[in-house]
Amino acid sequence: MNKRSMMFGVAIALALAAPARAADVPVDTGLWEMQMTMSMGGIQIPAETLEKLKKMGVSPPGQPTTTTSQSCVTQQTLDKFGAMPNQNGRCHQENLQRTDRSMSFDMVCDSPQNNAKGHVTVQFDDRTHVHGTVKMAGTHTDGSGKTMPFSVDATQSGHWLSRECGAVQPMQ
Repeated sequence: MNKRSMMFGVAIALALAAPARAADVPVDTGLWEMQMTMSMGGIQIPAETLEKLKKMGVSPPGQPTTTTSQSCVTQQTLDKFGAMPNQNGRCHQENLQRTDRSMSFDMVCDSPQNNAKGHVTVQFDDRTHVHGTVKMAGTHTDGSGKTMPFSVDATQSGHWLSRECGAVQPMQ
């Protein structure tokens, strides 16, 4: 599992966290700015590759990495809220807990290459502020058949910027 695909999965898990109807999602549509800080552990990288990453200014796995992005949240985005990415039917939610301002659930993913379990929380502070966490652990089997453990710890926060999204394309 590469870092980019894991980050994408984590971001989506937080943004589209649990089954809900659009009317249940207490956030405003429009332009949002999201910040995610993520640490990954258990990934083994050869020393020469690690040096190349450092020279490129890329944080090695295990070191916290923070990214900031903007997203356009439309009514269609909210209508799809809860459509957790299921990795072709390989991921599912368990133990959903929901209040009017928060939700949490366990996420389980099983495939021939990746097996992981984790916990996701999302807090709707108000209609223009959200934050949450993802903690996952599992194993990844590479092309040679070697199985390695990995873990992901991520926090995400977001705030609404404006009703208009400008050039930022809607979330799919």
